[in-house]
This record gives sequence, C-alpha cells and structure tokens, in this order.
Amino acid sequence: MVPNEQCLLAISFKEFPTTVTLSIGLSTFSQFPDIFEWTREEKLAIARQHKQQGVKLFQAGRLCDSFLKFNKAVKLVITVGIEDSEASDLYVQVCNNMA
Repeated sequence: MVPNEQCLLAISFKEFPTTVTLSIGLSTFSQFPDIFEWTREEKLAIARQHKQQGVKLFQAGRLCDSFLKFNKAVKLVITVGIEDSEASDLYVQVCNNMA
C-alpha cells in the first residue's frame, strides 16, 4: 500500500451467511533504518523487547509465538557479537527461554 490508499477486505465464513467487509486505510508510514545501521544499544534494547514479549506470550500459553519472538531476539544479539559480555548474557537468557 501507499500513503492515503484505501483497501476493502471482504471475509465470508462457511458457518455464517453474512460477509464481513472491512475498510483499511494507510495514512502514513516511516522508513526504519536497516539493522546494519543500528547501534549496539539499539540492537540490545530491541532484543530485550522481543525477549519480554516472548516471555509474556509463553505465559499466555502461546508457545509458537513466544519461540518466534525469542528467535528474533537471538538474531539481533548475534549481530552485536557474543564476545560482548552484555550481549552474551542476553544470548544465554534467550536461548534458555527457547529450550
């Protein structure tokens, strides 16, 4: 989609005779920098966010979703480098959560 574009989405279910129609519009969007442009601190902060979201999903019983969040966190931590002590600690925590 492009800014100010509108989209109609029609959904029908076998169980119900009614069709649900949704109107979706994109007002604006912003370009996020590529991962290789992020600082070490940004990578670790976002990895921590993914880890916390993974923990909440796990506690809610959403195991597959929690694994995907932990997986994203691991990928970000690896880009920092495991030799970094803070990154290494976070890496171990996330891998333990995945296990």
